[in-house]
Order: sequence, then structure tokens, then C-alpha cells
Amino acid sequence: MHRPNGSIAATEMLPPVFGAKTTTAGNAPGLNDGSSAIVVMTEKKAKELGLTILGTVVDQVGDTDMPYGISWIPASAIKKILSRTGNTIDDIDLIEINEAFAAMPLVSTRILSENDDKKWYERIKKTNVNDRYRRSGQHHRRTIHQGLYHRHVNHANAGNCSRI
Repeated sequence: MHRPNGSIAATEMLPPVFGAKTTTAGNAPGLNDGSSAIVVMTEKKAKELGLTILGTVVDQVGDTDMPYGISWIPASAIKKILSRTGNTIDDIDLIEINEAFAAMPLVSTRILSENDDKKWYERIKKTNVNDRYRRSGQHHRRTIHQGLYHRHVNHANAGNCSRI
């Protein structure tokens, strides 16, 4: 149990939320389930300190939809940022979709592949699904930068699902 006074019996009694049949306040992650930190600075400062630059944040967007649309929100956000930065999904070497539910990265990569099976398999190979511990956005930024560094690639896009 993640909650100090929680019990399985109490969790089983919680009503479903968002019109779902199985999602409750007891089985959805809280906002306090993990923590992380990153240091953000200018390129000039990093060079002054002799630090390795793991990546550069070019832009960011937010997107939302009705709760039943949760599986396609990362794809929608990724499309927005690609449009805003003048890139295409083919320019991206690494995709990170942070969500514990398997349907989300599968549906989002399918949408990003425009239902083309060959493209979909390519997208899946380039996708890192990273929400094992449900950490914050800082953790996701750190893992995407590490992924770029270790794979020796240049362009990544991360889609993160946050629950409130």
C-alpha cells in the first residue's frame, strides 16, 4: 500500500472515477509517488563548469482531452510540438512516452505512424516507455537526455501523462 493508513479492503470499496469501470483513487498513482531533480542552466554556464551537456530543451507544449482519451494525448502533444518546431516524427531518434498503462504508448505510437504497420514497428523500436515509478517531469527529462546520450542520437520527443 502506498498510503500510510491504506488497506486492500478500503481500496476495494472506493468508487470508480472519470466514468471508468476500474480506475479508482486507490489504484491511480498519487502525485507524491516519487521524486527527482535536474539542474538546468545555459550552455555557456555548463561549459564554464566543464559539465557534459546531455541535451537541450527546445520547446514544450501541454495538451489535454477527456479522460477516456488518455491513450492518444501523448500523440496529440507530440504532433503539436513537431508542428511548432517545424519537425516531423521522422526527424525524431527517440520517443519517450511516460505512462504505466501499456495502451497509451501503443495507441500513441500507432497514431504517430498513421496506421502504417511498418512505420509503427519502427516507432515502437524508438520508443522508451518509462513510468515504472511514476516520477515527476524532471525525472522524465533526465531519462530522455540520458537516452539521447547513450544511444548517440540527437533528437528526442517526450510525452508525459500527468494526473491531477
